[in-house]
Amino acid sequence: LKIRELKRQLEELKTANAQVSYGGEIAIVSMACRFPRTANTPEAFWQSLIDQTDEVGTVPDDRWDLDAFFDDDPQTPGKMYASKGVFLEDIDKMDPEFFGISPREATWIDPQQRLLMEVGYEAIERAGWTAEKIGESTGVFVGWMHNDYQNEASDSFLNLNPYIATGAAGSFLCGRLAYYLGLQGPSIAIDTACSSSLVALHLACQSLQRRDCDQALVGGVNAICSPTTNILTCKLKALSPSGHSRAFDAAADGYLRGEGCGVVTLKRLEEARADGDSVLGIIRGTAVGHNGFSSGLTAPNPKAQEKVIRAALERAQVSADEVSYLEAHGTGTELGDPIEMQAAAAALSGSRSRENPLLIGSVKTNIGHLEAAAGMAGLIKVLLSMQHGQIPGQMNFETPNPHIAWDKIPVKVLTGATDWPQAEKRIAGVSAFGMSGTNAHVVVEAPRSAESVSRKALAAGAPTPNSDLHSDIEQLQAEPAASAMPLSCVIPISGRSPEAVQTLAESYERFLRDNPNTRVTDLAYTAAIGRKHFEHRAAVVVDDRNNAIAGLKKVARGAADQTSFQGHHRRQPKTGWQFTGQGSQWIGMGKALYQCQPVFRAALDACDTQLMALRDESLLEVMFEREEALNDTRWTQPAIFAIQMGLVRLLGSWGLNPDVVMGHSVGQYAAACTAGILSWEDGLMLISHRGRLIGDLPRAGAMLAVFAKPETVRDAIKDLPLSIAALNGTHVVVSGKTDAIEAAETAFETQSARTKRLTTSHAFHSALMDDVLEPFAKIADSVSFQTPQLPLICNVSGKLMPADTKLNGQYWADHIRAAVQYSPSINAAEEFGCELLLEVGPQTVLTRMAAADWTQD
Repeated sequence: LKIRELKRQLEELKTANAQVSYGGEIAIVSMACRFPRTANTPEAFWQSLIDQTDEVGTVPDDRWDLDAFFDDDPQTPGKMYASKGVFLEDIDKMDPEFFGISPREATWIDPQQRLLMEVGYEAIERAGWTAEKIGESTGVFVGWMHNDYQNEASDSFLNLNPYIATGAAGSFLCGRLAYYLGLQGPSIAIDTACSSSLVALHLACQSLQRRDCDQALVGGVNAICSPTTNILTCKLKALSPSGHSRAFDAAADGYLRGEGCGVVTLKRLEEARADGDSVLGIIRGTAVGHNGFSSGLTAPNPKAQEKVIRAALERAQVSADEVSYLEAHGTGTELGDPIEMQAAAAALSGSRSRENPLLIGSVKTNIGHLEAAAGMAGLIKVLLSMQHGQIPGQMNFETPNPHIAWDKIPVKVLTGATDWPQAEKRIAGVSAFGMSGTNAHVVVEAPRSAESVSRKALAAGAPTPNSDLHSDIEQLQAEPAASAMPLSCVIPISGRSPEAVQTLAESYERFLRDNPNTRVTDLAYTAAIGRKHFEHRAAVVVDDRNNAIAGLKKVARGAADQTSFQGHHRRQPKTGWQFTGQGSQWIGMGKALYQCQPVFRAALDACDTQLMALRDESLLEVMFEREEALNDTRWTQPAIFAIQMGLVRLLGSWGLNPDVVMGHSVGQYAAACTAGILSWEDGLMLISHRGRLIGDLPRAGAMLAVFAKPETVRDAIKDLPLSIAALNGTHVVVSGKTDAIEAAETAFETQSARTKRLTTSHAFHSALMDDVLEPFAKIADSVSFQTPQLPLICNVSGKLMPADTKLNGQYWADHIRAAVQYSPSINAAEEFGCELLLEVGPQTVLTRMAAADWTQD
């Protein structure tokens, strides 16, 4: 019994281990930041690092009255000796209504929440994740530390109100962002002092590895709103009286407080690859630990710091020698710097020599100590360095700290921009050590091969190169025969207000000018699928770079023309899809889409395979290369159907679906399939037999378009063996034997009615079709028809088909013979409430006819 119990426990343990995965690399998909002073994007932040811009300034007047709280003597009660810091500009600015926050409530919301909302949303956009598609299983992990705003806002009982409770509490940093985005994954605010944001990253990685969530937003934020925290850190003598952060320098005398926000988005690496996400970096391993008992509560412990670095390396399965660069904590304190260097050298020296040293730097010398956001600032600096293959130098390193044994440790502090060392892999470590004793370390690797290129990535308001899509279109443009139409694309622009639309258009236009290698197709693609579309909208139709810049300029000025449109979307309009009939075919139709759209290609390949089994010939070969065969009814009808099947599936993959469908003649087969009345496979089988049977008929007829009223046409042909084939609104089509059509032409000429002979192989929808009706009805009866799952307007009756209708073979036989009631069908679409009609087919044959019949404004 004991053995059985042990076996049972072992099986339970195996099951638990199978269900929970504690490993796997994590992809950093995007990053966004707001760093001092105006480094509001990663691109601007990188430039400030390379230029070594001095961001130090005195306390802004809008924070507090410095004179009232300043004293050189650190012992003076209630005073601070530090007058400088690194501050954000316009920290009070926010567009609260964008996030559904009233202006009144916004005044009581901590600037840390405001910053995190804005930067977090930008990180999602840069990942190409729209709020609607990000998925509920997304976690939010935020490092924070100070609660200055609540202290200031609630300094009087008169100020206490419900908004303060949610506006300043630390838990609402992540809670408000998760609420706005509709996320139901873990939502955790972490305060471990200066290591907070890297600890948040560590917990996010664990959550992803354990599959508690599928994506994660990880950030750190810090805002300096109250003199209280400055006074307290001065009493600890932690701040630099000279107003400079001098990591590892002999003159190091404390750190400089800074503020800012950084956010990255994370995903399991294998899933990021599968989903086509960009990969900015790969988190190989993370570790968190505490100093334990040491010389003081806030004193660093070299053994504990070394231990956490070694633990991260072990989890990353990375040797010390593989780490090229360490983004150090580097606060610039007399005690902390030597201890950190000792720990880093012990953990990362490996087999290095003075000729091959570990490169070290600290971003705190550039932008100050962002405290809870410090680790995130260091991580983003590393990611940017990996992207550019260059490591920026830190500032204020002139005389090496004499308390560091420089001659015994193989390290080098970078003071100028340096190329990333040649190595098989670009690997870096990032450290963050909290004043409370909590230490964190992260091992990051640069993306491998082409992982950093993605069709969904968004950078500075525009996408990174989508090489696959662009190369396909470039190839098509180099092959004029591939398409009879110019290849254009649409750049969609939207915002919460008209001003926001103009600002975004200006941003896109500036990005295209400043980045001449950016492909317009990439911009259009990512603007369409990588951003949420808001109420106020604009669109620019472009076919080259110059047109794009010109069109975006017009939108930025609030102008519009034939290629630049602006409007306001209040609700989803009812949309009808109309499927084009025979006569819309042309050689090479669909080839451009076939070459660059996998969903469309898969649909056509499926049709080709099915018809190959029936006819032992390639449909694709006919469509793209054999014009004479394509114009043979045997091939025309299945070819048009295949195009329509591909378009429906492609549009569906983009989230576009109709409210009602209708077809013109053979177009009703694709409409019926879209409505769920029969499967696409059965639809192709039927249309193939239809084309074959009609194609075998003698070519003894003709068709004539008559531009006159239906009553006039019926009266003119009443004594001729002709049939009304279609009521198209702008004209009536008659069909029958050729000699009768010639007689009709003469009759209409005497009445001054304009006519046009149609180019057709047969006299469709006439008595000349009668011989195929019975055999086709038998074939159609072999198909299992269902009731419509989507409203279908029948082109035989011109009316909406009842929901309980179940078609049969006789219906489809009658469909061959009966007149196409197109004009009545348009009226039925209007009665249904359609506001938009989309033509689905090889070219626009029906659109003008529909517009002529359409009575709405």
